[in-house]
Amino acid sequence: MGTSSSTALTTADKSKGGVSGAVETGGKTGRLVLAKCKLTRVPAEVWLLGDRLRSLDLSGNALENLTSQIGVLTKLQSLRLSCNALQELPMELIHLSELHTLLADHNKLHTVAAVLPRQKLKKLDLSYNAFEGEVGHPRLALPPCTALANLSHNRITGFAPSFGFEALQALEELDIDDNAVQTLPPAVGEMTKLKCLKARNNQLASVPSEIFAKTEIHLLQLDGNPITVGILRETPGFDLFMARRAERINKGISQGLHPDRSICGLADDVEREIKP
Repeated sequence: MGTSSSTALTTADKSKGGVSGAVETGGKTGRLVLAKCKLTRVPAEVWLLGDRLRSLDLSGNALENLTSQIGVLTKLQSLRLSCNALQELPMELIHLSELHTLLADHNKLHTVAAVLPRQKLKKLDLSYNAFEGEVGHPRLALPPCTALANLSHNRITGFAPSFGFEALQALEELDIDDNAVQTLPPAVGEMTKLKCLKARNNQLASVPSEIFAKTEIHLLQLDGNPITVGILRETPGFDLFMARRAERINKGISQGLHPDRSICGLADDVEREIKP
């Protein structure tokens, strides 16, 4: 992505006159790349593109806010805001009903629940932000159509009852690496399509049996937590997880891959005991 963005901007610089040229090209193609342009605000001509724009990349700038005019981009499908200085997102974002990808990692966000569009948003990256405490309304909740959610590298300690796991029937991958999550509630099992949970470097001493028995999880990463393989083995439903995991490993081997054979990234207690 970085190479294509750089190429697009370099071409615009040479032939069309920098940002204005890129905007003109974006109006024709529906794809506007203004990454790494040292922008402190979104150029006014961007909003004039209105429903012609399908993809907007503003990553790697110095934006501290977006204006309410983001709402005029009614056909926007992909919005990249990574690596800026955003502390909040405008309410008008919720009206972008076609948006399926929102990348807002490496910012200063601490609340977004009320502004995330709920119709089609499938991929959401909020890693490396300023979310803290228990996750739930009004600070952070996920739209029900979300399939991939990255909440890693924040200061999240857990999930409030209002988080709404039961609504996340489309969620397949959840990344909460490098937070301070102390427990996962049994309601995590309500995410029945969940296949991958990354929860490395937290404070988990156990996981609920529902995550094994009620979801489709086959990849669980827990290294950097107090939990041990021994505790996992005693958790009801662990055998179901291991069966799914073995199936994925065998499939990977048949495709020439070399899957990680460790159990959830943890050292096996039995192996550790027999080693001198």
